[in-house]
Amino acid sequence: MENVVATVLVLVTFLTKQLGENSSTPRDPVAVYDPEGAHKDVDFEEVGYYCYYWDDNRLVPKKKYGTVEVQLPSWLDPSEWLRNRTAWKWAWGCGCDQSWPEAWQRYLAYDCKDTARRLAAIKLLKTKKFRSNFRKSLREQLETWMATPEDERKYGSPFSFRQWECLTKHERWEAKRVDNSLYHCDSYAGWGE
Repeated sequence: MENVVATVLVLVTFLTKQLGENSSTPRDPVAVYDPEGAHKDVDFEEVGYYCYYWDDNRLVPKKKYGTVEVQLPSWLDPSEWLRNRTAWKWAWGCGCDQSWPEAWQRYLAYDCKDTARRLAAIKLLKTKKFRSNFRKSLREQLETWMATPEDERKYGSPFSFRQWECLTKHERWEAKRVDNSLYHCDSYAGWGE
């Protein structure tokens, strides 16, 4: 369990475009930025007019295009991140370490959809020394389940309903706070870049 190989992180530059109707809405990443190819003719000085704020319809100018750099695990294809960036934002924003193994991160981003469960699983994975043999066995059970290829898994979840209830009974309020924070966060990777 402690012999986990860390993932290498790479910096990827994305082209961003203003897709929202309000000037306060951040530009969305739309493609991997290719200044010599597909995006060589993008005019970064082009201005569009957008509502000042959600309840103020005065039109104000804002640049339509920009770029943003995002750190991604080397195994994560940038186009996959673009298609599923909300799932990755929630996983990383809940505390999933981007240097963790691919199987762990994919489970936390795609399969563990309930924030309280995601927080509980992340806490288990972050814990180095357990005071409880029960929680230690849950960590081992989670790692074994994630290491098993998807088509060979005996169960659809690493834990039974009762085990999840035990793990998440103290995570519900934290999950609501995290969900609210991530919903209003402009960062593309969770808490900040």
